[in-house]
Parts: sequence; structure tokens; C-alpha cells
Amino acid sequence: MMGIGLGSAHWGYLTVDMTNLYIVQGLHGGVGLMALFILIITVGFRDVGRMVRFFETDRAKKFTGWALGVCLFIHVMNFIGVSYFGQINMIWYMLLASIASLGSLVDMPAPVASRVGGARNRSIGGAKIKLTSAPRRKRPPRLPDSDTTDSGSNASLAQT
Repeated sequence: MMGIGLGSAHWGYLTVDMTNLYIVQGLHGGVGLMALFILIITVGFRDVGRMVRFFETDRAKKFTGWALGVCLFIHVMNFIGVSYFGQINMIWYMLLASIASLGSLVDMPAPVASRVGGARNRSIGGAKIKLTSAPRRKRPPRLPDSDTTDSGSNASLAQT
């Protein structure tokens, strides 16, 4: 349940090298670590699926989400026969970071509508969302023209 520090050498002759990363996770951290490892993979697939569905109209972002899903699937299949170690782990972590950062775009709120007429209702994905107009910016105070303030003093200089 908690993992073992011995590795797999005590299992028998020529059983030192473990190539299944799921079993390696179980050996190092037990059932808990293997469950967390599978949870990370599950959340990655969930976020990729959300990305592809959310960016239905934007082909580039939809393709990016699909490509990240394919990369994740390839890693999951590789874990059956390859135990990652060393620098290859960075590629795995980079993929997870890419999915997490691009998946956060899906959770961003919709932009505020910039309609002057006030609030309007819109239905997105079956949910009614009330969009309000953007707040108006105040204009900076208008500075007086230099001709009107100095006109009296310039007129007196011109007469002399």
C-alpha cells in the first residue's frame, strides 16, 4: 500500500529493470502515488477535451488542443513500455504545463460587451449570461487655450 524501497530486484532473476511506469509509480509510492499519477493524466485529458470543445470556431486553437491530446495519449501509451528517467521527464512536465496553461483559457470569463444601450442577455452553452456595457471613461478636464488667457497682456504689449 505504501510502496517499497527495495525496487523489484527481490522478485526474481532478471527482474531488476521495470519498464512499466505505472508499476514503478506503485513501487515508489504505493497505491496513493499511482492513483495521483492516474488522476493527473485524467485531468489532462479532461482539460484537452474542454479546450477542443470551447474553441470550436477557432481552428488554430482547436488544433492545438487536439495536438496536446495526441501528445498526452502517446505519453500514456509509452508509460506501458518505457519508464521515464532523467531529462525525458522534462518533456512530460512541459506537456502537463502546456495543457494546464492553455486549459486555463477555457475558464476565463467572457469579455464585457461594449454596447452603449446598457445590458443585454445572451445564451452561451444553454446558460443565460447578462452582459453589461463597459463603464465609460471620464474625459480629462479641458485646459484653457493659451490665447484667451494671455490676450490681455499681449494686447497691451502690442499697443505700446
